[in-house]
Formats: sequence, structure tokens, C-alpha cells
Amino acid sequence: MVIENDEPLRSDIVTRLEGMGYRVMKVLPSAEKAISLFNQPRPDIILIDIDNTDDKDVFGRAKEINENYNLPIVFLISEAGKAVFESAMRAGTNSFVMKPVREKDLAFKIELTLLKHRKEMEFLQTYQELLDERKKLEILINIRNEALANISDNIRTQTVDASNAIDKAMKMAGRKDKKDLSKAKEALRNQILLVEDLIDNMRIAEDEISISTSVFDLDGLVSNAVEELRPKAGGIGIKVSPREGKVMVNADYYKIKYVTSVLLKHALNLSGKKGELGVEVNVKEGLVRVSIRDLSRMIEFEGQEGLFEKRGTEQGDGSEPEKAKKLLFQDVDLYGIKDIVSAHKGEVGVDGSSEEGVAYYFLIPEASKGARSDDRYGSDVDVERLMDRVSGPSSPNMK
Repeated sequence: MVIENDEPLRSDIVTRLEGMGYRVMKVLPSAEKAISLFNQPRPDIILIDIDNTDDKDVFGRAKEINENYNLPIVFLISEAGKAVFESAMRAGTNSFVMKPVREKDLAFKIELTLLKHRKEMEFLQTYQELLDERKKLEILINIRNEALANISDNIRTQTVDASNAIDKAMKMAGRKDKKDLSKAKEALRNQILLVEDLIDNMRIAEDEISISTSVFDLDGLVSNAVEELRPKAGGIGIKVSPREGKVMVNADYYKIKYVTSVLLKHALNLSGKKGELGVEVNVKEGLVRVSIRDLSRMIEFEGQEGLFEKRGTEQGDGSEPEKAKKLLFQDVDLYGIKDIVSAHKGEVGVDGSSEEGVAYYFLIPEASKGARSDDRYGSDVDVERLMDRVSGPSSPNMK
């Protein structure tokens, strides 16, 4: 569509456009008259001569066309001043052809504007598809969270009822039966802790990091994490350096256990489950350091920089499939680790060398002297209090 009210110039432009292979569907003296025709088949592009149009506000009309009908526009201009450029850009276009018009310039600008518009439409379509997928995902997440909340509430109610029943039975039972009932209560406690693991991992995956601290022996936690993982270690050995005494920290037991387990799994994966890992817990100047070192030097030290930073997955160039696989693994496996440790006023990192072997570590503050430990694992644990710590008095507060 051409908007031009000067007859000789209009004929010249139409002739040139048709000579270049374009079909001019309509020639009008103003953009206002063009708008009234947009319910009919629309043009692919509009050419407006800003010097020869009946519109007093040609840029305002162009902006209306751009915003309401999303049609690309090329302006013919005789003066390339700053004011013209700024007005045109406010109208939604930066496509200009200087007069007198040369066919090559006109053809180039038309094709470039059409290509740009086409790419913008493709981008908007992709963006809209992503928004639609995100809405679907949000619906699924809400359904999942509601289901988890209902399951957690049911488990909470039934667990507390079962715990109260066990407590009553223990008061009336003999020594042998009390031992069996104590084991039953311990199994009940483990069920609660599984619920806590599930809820915590969901929060970590959604960047909703919160911590609930208690004073406990970090050395004991690390030993438990190693023993739980040992059956899955394949052919690799895991050597835990012995210590005398406890190493007390005031931290979130399950978040720190999550960090320890993920670092262990990461080291196991990258070592190909061969060789030996060394696990150490050390205290220096009020900081407790947990270190997982590749004693067999199976893990490449190169490429470990920025391991705990959040970033897009690197797919590689196809020539190094193993490296691409490792990078893909690390983005998923180590997600959220840095946030958890930072929430404890600590740090996580990797150090070592080709001679010493790679070591993954995290540091958190030692508990203050005289801090009272909170044994969450004794058989006399208050189940109802533990359930309140897991999910609060009501449903889990999930994102």
C-alpha cells in the first residue's frame, strides 16, 4: 500500500514498485483513509511519503497502524534530521528511504523491513508459545503442590495419632515390648524425615531456600551420608578420615546433608566410580570444612571454574560428547548448593591440583562453645514437635 497525494510522484513510485515485482494493492492520499480499509485483505507493507500526505500528524497515524494492526512501514523522506528520526522511531519504525528515490535503495529497504518484521513475528509467536507452556506448567505445579500438601497433612495426622498410640502402649508394656515399640517409633520418625526430604528438595528446586537450624555433630552427619551412599558407589572406595570428638555446628541438618550428598554423588559420577575418594572434616579458626577429595586423581581439574554458578546448560560442539555430558550433569546436580551454603554464612568451592587431586568442599561456622545439641534422632523424639518443624502446624508452605 502506498500513501502519497502527489499524482506525478505517486505514478512514478507505483511504476517503480511494479517494475520490481511488487503488487500495489492500493494508493491513498492519507493514512487515515488506509486504516478504514484494514478490515479487508491487508497489505504486507506500507510506503508513506511524509512530505506529501493529507495527514497533519502522519507519524501519529503511523503509530496507530503499527500498534493496532502490526504492519511494517517504510517512510519516504526528503530531510534526514534528528527530529524526523525520533518521530519515526516513536511511531514504531526506523525504516527510511531518502528522496529522490533510487530503485535499488527502495527494493533493499522494503526487503529488509519485511525480513525484520517476519523475524519479529516469529519471535513473538515463540514467546507466546513459551508463555502458554509456562501457564500450563504453573497449573501443573499448583496441582502438584496441592497434592503434596494434602499428602503431608494426611501423613502428619496419621503419624501423630500413631505416635500417641505407641506412647500409651509403652507405658503399659513390659521391657521386651518397650524395645519393639521403640523400634516402631523410630520407623515412624524415619517416615517423617522422608517427608522433610521431599519438601526440602522441592523448595531447593524452586529457589525457595529457607533454613531451620539446630545444633548437631557435623562429623556424624558426614559419616551417615557416606554410609548411605556407599552401597551405590560401585567400584570406588570412600575413605573417611577418623576424628576424636564431635564437630558441632548450628545449621539446618537436612540442607547440609543434601549439600554433602550431592557433592559426594558429583565426585562419584565424574570419577567414573573408580579409584578412591577421601572425606575429611576439619576445624580451623571457627570454620568447619568438609572436603571430598579425589585421591585417585580420576577427575580432571581443568574446567571446574564456576562449578556452582547458575547458568544455562552447555551442550558442547559435538566433538567432545563426554565433556558436554559432564557440563550437562553439573548444572542439574549442583543446582541450589551455593544458595544453601550462603544461607548458612558459609562458602562452597573446588580446589586442588593435578598432583593432589580435585577436592570439593564447603565451609560453615562452628557452633558457639557450650551450645546445646538438639538430638533429632533419639528414640524418644517428640514426633508431633518434629512434624511441626517439617511442615509447620498446617500445610507445607510451598511456592
